[in-house]
Amino acid sequence: ILVNAPTAVGVTGQPQLPVNWVDQIFVYNNTSYFFPTNYPSDFASTFLSQRSTTGSVVCSNNLYAEGLGAVSGQNPFLVTDKMGTATEDHSFGYGPNAIKGWKPFTGNGDIVGDPKFTSTDATTANPFQLGSGSAAADVGASVPVFEDRIGTQRPQGSGWDIGAYELQQ
Repeated sequence: ILVNAPTAVGVTGQPQLPVNWVDQIFVYNNTSYFFPTNYPSDFASTFLSQRSTTGSVVCSNNLYAEGLGAVSGQNPFLVTDKMGTATEDHSFGYGPNAIKGWKPFTGNGDIVGDPKFTSTDATTANPFQLGSGSAAADVGASVPVFEDRIGTQRPQGSGWDIGAYELQQ
């Protein structure tokens, strides 16, 4: 669970290290919730940034909720300088305040919808769980993550859920 991070996951090479020092990074089943109060409404955020490395990053089953009023397409899921290989699939986007709607990502199985979080209060126990009727339920890819954030076995329904939590049925 990542709350109000302008870039949820950053993979960046450093000048003092070989250009290929980061390789084969897998980013699975995370939830990023970016609804800040101290950023301009047109601020561009992103889920994953990969820069200055020739390594590879694979990103699947991640949920990216973004609440600023940015113009559609301004908040890309994945930003890369294309030195390395970055692939994403089964990403979930939720941008209820986007000025021109929310633009889907480019990977296979990507979806835009409402995760129907049961709570977005980060001070409560287990916030950002999927609620009944969530568009993120049963639409993820099969990845080697067999429990959710609180130890619930994956998958529970007819398929894998996207995000940090498996829908409690």
